[in-house]
Amino acid sequence: FFEKEKIQALHSLNIGIGWLWKAFDTSDPITKDETTEVENFLNNELASLIKDLERFTPNVLIGSSGTFDLIFNKMIGEQTSIICRLELVKFIEPYIHSTRDQRTLNPAIPASRVDYVPIAFILLRTVLNLDHAPDQIQYSPYSLKEGVLSDFLG
Repeated sequence: FFEKEKIQALHSLNIGIGWLWKAFDTSDPITKDETTEVENFLNNELASLIKDLERFTPNVLIGSSGTFDLIFNKMIGEQTSIICRLELVKFIEPYIHSTRDQRTLNPAIPASRVDYVPIAFILLRTVLNLDHAPDQIQYSPYSLKEGVLSDFLG
């Protein structure tokens, strides 16, 4: 969380997509019960983030790499780098319960990410549906380490 170019809070959460995918043995397509199980796990893991969302009430979430690259570069396209939270939730919803075959046939989803889409989008939807979640989602083509390095080298 940043305010007036000052770091207010930092979080490192154990919710990587690869780890989540291995931890939850899901059906194809993922069932509602399996989705609920993942969401319950995530809500527990996101406890510190939930507290800080209430404390700082950010108005923009900045996403980069992985899931955000897929959404903004491949699926939505490069015509926008900002999207409303509710629009993004609506956009990702059908992919959560899609089958592997459906995702494989989608040319916007690289073969290397076909299996991860449901879990990745459940994670994103869970964060976007948190109380006090920002209403605007901003895509950055730079990852955190590139941004920090850029600032450091200034």
